[in-house]
Amino acid sequence: MRKITVVLLAMLMLFVSAGCGPKVDDGDKVIKLRMTSSLSESGIYSQGMKAWAAELAKRTNGQVIVDQMTWSGTIVKADNNLEGIRDGLVDIAFISATNHPTKTPLTTALIPSFSSDFSGAGAAQKELWNTVPELKAEWAKYKVVPVAWFNGYGANLYTNFNVDPDAPQPLANQKLFATGAQAPVFVKNLGGIPITMPSGDIFVAMQKGTINGIAGIAPFALSSNKFGEVTSQVVDYRYTGNSMWTGIAFNQDVYNSLPDSAKKVIEEIADIPAQVCDEAFKQQSMAGYKIVKDKGGTLIQLTPEQADKWQKIINPEALWETNLKAAEAAGYRNVRELLAREIQIMKDYAAQNPHKTMLEQFLEKNQ
Repeated sequence: MRKITVVLLAMLMLFVSAGCGPKVDDGDKVIKLRMTSSLSESGIYSQGMKAWAAELAKRTNGQVIVDQMTWSGTIVKADNNLEGIRDGLVDIAFISATNHPTKTPLTTALIPSFSSDFSGAGAAQKELWNTVPELKAEWAKYKVVPVAWFNGYGANLYTNFNVDPDAPQPLANQKLFATGAQAPVFVKNLGGIPITMPSGDIFVAMQKGTINGIAGIAPFALSSNKFGEVTSQVVDYRYTGNSMWTGIAFNQDVYNSLPDSAKKVIEEIADIPAQVCDEAFKQQSMAGYKIVKDKGGTLIQLTPEQADKWQKIINPEALWETNLKAAEAAGYRNVRELLAREIQIMKDYAAQNPHKTMLEQFLEKNQ
C-alpha cells in the first residue's frame, strides 16, 4: 500500500509540474510559452503583443516561441492579472497598472492624467523604469517581470450634444460614460454627470440616449468599437493623456529559466510592441474620425488657449492626489518627486519633438 501511495504521489507531482511553466520540446530544444490578455484579439495592444511574439520567435531562430495565445480574459481576468502570472496560469500576459491600483500603488501614482497628451510618456517610462528600482520591486512582489511598455495615449470626448468650448462648464448636466478613478472626476469638474456601466453597454446607451457622451476612451474606439456611428461630435482638448504603464510581462520563474541569449533578444525587441501599437492607434483613430465626419458629425480641436482654460477647470493635480497619498501610505515617500520628474521628462520630450494632435493631422488632410 505504501508503494502504491508513493507512486500515485509521484504521478500527481509530475502532472502538476507539466501544467506550469514553459514547455520544452527535448527533440529540438524549443521553449513553448503561453501568452494571454484581458483585451480582445483585434485591439491595438493585442496587435503589439502578437508582433512581439513573432519577433521573439524570429530572432531566437524558433527556439523560443509563443505557441498559445488567448484573449478577452479567457484565462486571466484584468483585475487578477498579477495573481494569474504569479501563480503560473500563464507565462506571459498583458499588464496595466490601472487594473490593480492598490497592488501597484507607486506605478499607478505615476500616471499624471490630463497633464499633457502623453506624447513623451514612453520616454518617461523608460527612464524611470531603468533608474527607479522601487518600480521593478513593486511588480516583483507578485513574481512579475515586465519586459516591454507601450507608449502613453490620450482620449477625446465623444458626444451627442454640442459642446461649447468657451462655456464655464462645457459638459453642464450632461450624462457621460466615465470609469476608473480619474475620468469620472474629470467629467464632474467640467459640469457633467459621470455614469459607469460595462463597456459592452456603451454603444446601445449612446443610441438610446441613456448617456449623452463618452469620456476617457482613446479615439481608436470610434472605429474599433464603432462608437463613431453613435457620435455626433468629437472634442480634442489637448491635455488628453490618460493611459500609461501598460505592457507585457513574464512570470518571474519562467523568465529566469530562459537562456541568456533569449533574454538578450527580449531586451532588444522591447520597443516593438509600442511601435506597432502606435501605428495601429493612428490608423484606427483616423478611421474613427472619418466615420464621424462622413455621417455629418462635428470635429472640434480646442485652441491652446481654450485647452489651458479647460485644464484649469479639470484641475488635474487634484485628481492625482488620491493615488499619491496611497503610494505614500505604502511607503513610497519620494513619489511626488518622482511624479514631478516624470512630468518634466514629458515636457522636455514635447519641446524637442513638436507635433500636432491626431485630430489636427486628420483635419489638415480632410478639410
